[in-house]
Amino acid sequence: MENQTINKNTNKKAFVLFSTIMFVIAGSLLFYDIVETTTFQNNIIKLKYLYLQANINMEDIKQFVSKSNDDQIKEYQENWSNSLFDLTIDQNQTNQNIYYIILTATNNEPVRLVSSIKK
Repeated sequence: MENQTINKNTNKKAFVLFSTIMFVIAGSLLFYDIVETTTFQNNIIKLKYLYLQANINMEDIKQFVSKSNDDQIKEYQENWSNSLFDLTIDQNQTNQNIYYIILTATNNEPVRLVSSIKK
């Protein structure tokens, strides 16, 4: 009789331990999924912000390039001081009226805008 009582207590303890481990594992997986989703969403928001900023800068640069001469464009590119983006303005070798404008994110984010403008 005493042996059966010990077995029942051992079975109950084992079941409680097993249940606790399963709840901890399920909670950890759920927590990991929530953290991963939040991190992914934050990254998407940051990339959208950078893309929007790049578009705004690109429009301003296009307007400037269309109204400026070659020396002003070179000076503008050399004095570019935006902490978010690197600017490259290249002139087409065969057609001097076409300019290629490249904005690249400085922090190795996958945001890069390329545009061409004809004067």
